[in-house]
Order: sequence, then structure tokens, then C-alpha cells
Amino acid sequence: MLLKTVHLLYFTLIVFVFTSCSKAPKEKEVQKDPEEKVEVAFDLLWATDTIFKTPESALYDAERDVIYVSNINQNPRQKDGNGFISKISKDGQPIEVEWVTGMSSPKGMGLVDTTLYVTDVDEVIAINVLSAEIIQRYPVSPVGMLNDIAIDEAGRVFITDMDSSKIFVLENNEISLWKEGLNKPNGIYVEADRILIASSGDGTFKAYDRTTKEATLLGDGMSKGDGIVKTSLGDYVVSDWNGEIFLVQGEEVISIFSSKEQEIQTADIGIIDGEDIIMVPTFFDNRVVAYRLAIKNTTSAK
Repeated sequence: MLLKTVHLLYFTLIVFVFTSCSKAPKEKEVQKDPEEKVEVAFDLLWATDTIFKTPESALYDAERDVIYVSNINQNPRQKDGNGFISKISKDGQPIEVEWVTGMSSPKGMGLVDTTLYVTDVDEVIAINVLSAEIIQRYPVSPVGMLNDIAIDEAGRVFITDMDSSKIFVLENNEISLWKEGLNKPNGIYVEADRILIASSGDGTFKAYDRTTKEATLLGDGMSKGDGIVKTSLGDYVVSDWNGEIFLVQGEEVISIFSSKEQEIQTADIGIIDGEDIIMVPTFFDNRVVAYRLAIKNTTSAK
């Protein structure tokens, strides 16, 4: 499998992006004045051994300098009690593979102080990261399958329900509906004025205004959108579960990595803020692989 061959995973991608001061171009149209050259490097840093069991999400804890990995352990919708959270070092070394157990199919994660929130099929689980104990369970009903988590500046926990196409919010120990009628929302990222969603239904990447809840299309063509992270330059990186990673820069969507030919998934990615290190859980490949993203924009005269 590809991810076991290091030199095939290292590459530097040179792409050309054309922008214009006129209205936004239609899909696949190119504006050539001026010409902007975007150089993207996505370099392999490390890869774990196959120590996980269907890893879905990776989250960096800056305070404790560790990475948490959620393990679905086979069926993502089954209440089988065999899921767990792993803890590894910043350079990918295992600390404790079955760090917290007592879950079924844990997926998305978010951290507030010492509390790690995790989605698990039909509930949100709260874990104290100091004691490694489950301290609270928040059931959600009716529900399809809870997936990703993002937390805002006030500590509100936003949750995607992919199967029922809804977004919930956990606030003051109560879960309520935030928005429904989406198309299989998966990845979620929260900003001060909007909520970003990567769709596993139509492959779109959209921003929802937090006041009006109206949507703006940021990009598409991502098939089964999964994780969303924001780089130090303010661009977004979005993973497609099928095995592709995209850079969303302004109006442009640029493919920067693919493992589709090797049938290796790129699930709910995480980022080490300030260093632009992207952590990629490989799902059925049972590893986490880390890459350093570097972006350079230059404008050349015609």
C-alpha cells in the first residue's frame, strides 16, 4: 500500500491560479490577468505504524503537546462498545493506544480546557483529559449518525449529524437543533461569524452565516467532504474521505494530495496550529500520517 512507501508520499505541487477584479468566474472558467503563481509543498514528516483500529479523527492538544486519535473500530454506526481514543506524541509515537475506552464509534473531537468532546453515534461524550475518564454523556434524539465537532469562542459545541442532515449545538449542558435540511454535513469548522461545512453528500464546501444561517458556496468537487482545518495564512484545507486533500484559497480549490489509486482514505484531518502540520487518519489503513504544508504566493507580470 502506498503509505508504506515514503518516497511516493513526498511531493511538491506547482499550480497556477488566475484571478480577476471582475465578478467571480463561473465554474472551471479561468481569468488570466494578472497571473498568480501558487507553490504548494505537502511534505511527509512521519507516519505511525498500523496501531489504530479504523482511525477517523486526529486532534492536537497544544497545552499538553499530544495528539488524540478517535478509533471507530469497524462499524461507524453500530453501538458495539468497542471504540476508543488513542494518545500519541507530536511526532507520532504511541503514548497509550487504548487511552480512553467505553465508546462505540467515536469520530469528531473538540477540546475546551481539560474537556475533550467526542461524537459517538447518537451521543456526545465528554472526557477529562487529565484523568482520562468519561465525565458526561449527552444523548441526542432523534438522530441519524453524529460525526464531527467544532467549538466556538464561547465554548459552544457544534455537532454535525451526517445521516439526518442536521447541525446541533451543545450549550449549558443541553443539546438543541441549530439547522436542518443540509446535505449530509460532515466536517465542521466554526468562526466568529460563520460555520463552515464540508458535505459528504454533494461534495460542497459552504459557509453558513451564524445570524441568518444562509449559505455561501466556497468550493465544490470534494466528493465525500470530511475534515476542515485553517492554515496560518488563513486558507482552508479540506479532506475528501475517498483519498484526496484540497487547499481552498479564495475562490480556488486546489488538489494537493491523492491516495485514491492506493484506495487509502483521508478522513477527518487535524492541524498543529502555527506549524501547518496536517495530521491525516487513514481509516481502513489504520494509521495517522503527518505532512507539513507550505504555501507561497507570487504574482508575475505578463
